[in-house]
Amino acid sequence: QENGIVDVAIDYKTKSGKLLSRAIRKACPDGANVVFDNVGGEFLEAALGNIARGARIVLCGAISQYNIDGSSGSLKGPRNYMNLLVKRASMKGFVVFDYRKEYNVAIRNLSQWIENGELKHKEDRVDGIDNFYLALMSLFTGKNKGKMVLRMKEDATNTQILLRSKF
Repeated sequence: QENGIVDVAIDYKTKSGKLLSRAIRKACPDGANVVFDNVGGEFLEAALGNIARGARIVLCGAISQYNIDGSSGSLKGPRNYMNLLVKRASMKGFVVFDYRKEYNVAIRNLSQWIENGELKHKEDRVDGIDNFYLALMSLFTGKNKGKMVLRMKEDATNTQILLRSKF
């Protein structure tokens, strides 16, 4: 609620299985109307178990599944997908590249909202190109808590360049 956009955000890394499902149920006792999922796996299954009638589920990623290979396990999909039918819910994939033509408008709007204080965000900054790998890996381990920014020196005059992840 600190950003004024969402009612509840649940850290899927602090709970699993039934505890995760209970946390969602506690946050949404009448069922979740909108679920924005970029985690997949166990979180998606727990969310589908707690949706309201007519819910909308947006899939934007599946970070919990990206590093799974045959030797460490198998991909986990929701076993309770029939809740979509029973609850008359819909689930749709969302890929940012599909909206390429709208990037400039989005950047302009987002920049204005940040400047006006209507949208709050966090940045994690890492200094030096030598720390690139550390910064990149933090995106997959959950160590960063906001937009990852790698700051590096351009030349001996100490001019700074900010490299920001765009998506």
